[in-house]
Amino acid sequence: MESHHHRGGLVGPVLLIGLGLVLLAQNLGWVGTDIWLSLLRMWPLILVAVGVDLLIPRRSAWGTLLSLVLVLAVFVGGFRLSGVRLGDAQPGEIETVSIAAGNATRARIRFSPPVAALNLEALKGSDSLVEGTVPRAGYGRVRADSTMSGAMAVVDVTASGVFVVPAVGPQDETWRFGLSTKVPLDLEVSSGIGLLNADLTGLTITGLDVETGI
Repeated sequence: MESHHHRGGLVGPVLLIGLGLVLLAQNLGWVGTDIWLSLLRMWPLILVAVGVDLLIPRRSAWGTLLSLVLVLAVFVGGFRLSGVRLGDAQPGEIETVSIAAGNATRARIRFSPPVAALNLEALKGSDSLVEGTVPRAGYGRVRADSTMSGAMAVVDVTASGVFVVPAVGPQDETWRFGLSTKVPLDLEVSSGIGLLNADLTGLTITGLDVETGI
């Protein structure tokens, strides 16, 4: 009687090994925390790799080796396409945001931190409408969009992607921003998980809308 030994798929073990290597590279400072966003965009490669694994019969050692090589080639190719480069990480990297007031006589400002604390206060010693810093921790670069609607400036400050995995180890994930005291402000805050600490002293607030998940 012949006995058949069932071998599990190769995609799962390869993913676990790859995940461990990425976490190790992040801890060593070889890659930044935004790597998770780049890799998340490549999720269809998992379907391709599963298809390759199912397509190649692994009844022999050569078949298993060929399947493994092709699965690795799929993920390595996807990693290269993601644009991630080793050695680009800057531990504790902070991005600065500054939006000029221009000719605006009113402003609507919206902050959308995915998972972070947000500190707001009056902006002193600056003619900017919005000015502050955002750490790169768990999401991509910050995006600050500013448009004019008549005499009203519309500013939207958010992350460039969805929060995926926080940085390993203690990190400061606080968004710190100062707001202009020279124009009336409609202020909106929309966050997933976070804490809002706002000192509105000196600000002219004409509208306040706060929505948080947790």
